[in-house]
Parts: sequence; structure tokens; C-alpha cells
Amino acid sequence: MADTIRVGAGCLNQLPLDWSGNRRRILASIAQAREAHVSVLCLPELAITGYGCEDQFLSHEVAERSWESLVEIAKHTKEMVVAVGLPVWVKNAIYNSVAVLVDGEIKGLIAKK
Repeated sequence: MADTIRVGAGCLNQLPLDWSGNRRRILASIAQAREAHVSVLCLPELAITGYGCEDQFLSHEVAERSWESLVEIAKHTKEMVVAVGLPVWVKNAIYNSVAVLVDGEIKGLIAKK
């Protein structure tokens, strides 16, 4: 029999720009998924910043703080794949993106079209 891959979806109550609270809820979701033997965890769009940042979404500071949070979150993804949303600046444009974290590393980014 083949190995089983368990996929989970995190339902989080994120708040706009609540950096520590949003990160804490993301890490709690990862821990809960790990306890449930989830291999792939999908978290919400803009889970790091919270949805509804309005004009602040366009700020470089928001993207920078999001990236800092992403780096910290990635450290907690040992033996897991986690997809988590955040804003990313590329060539003078901001993109609503998802980061793919694998085994403690940031493996890729995918921008929403």
C-alpha cells in the first residue's frame, strides 16, 4: 500500500496588520496540523498580513514585515509543506502571493493573477 499524504486547510481569524497575533495563529495552525499528521497545509490568502489592509497593502514596509514573518514561519515547517499568503514586491509592483514552505525553507512564490 502506498504512503498516505494528508492535506489540511487552516481556517484562521486573521486581523489586518496584527503581526504577532497573525504569526501566532499561523504557528498554532501548523502545530495542530502536525499533531494530525498533515503533510500539506494550505493557509488563507494574505494570512500573514490579514485581509483588508487597504492602502497599507501598497507599503514597502508591509511587504518587508510580511517577509520577516515568513522567514520565521518557515522555521516551523520541518517535514511539512505549508502554503501561506502574503504581499510581495517585484519590479515596482505589489502582488498578492502565496509562499510555498517545505521542510523549513521557502521554496517558491506564486502571484495571484
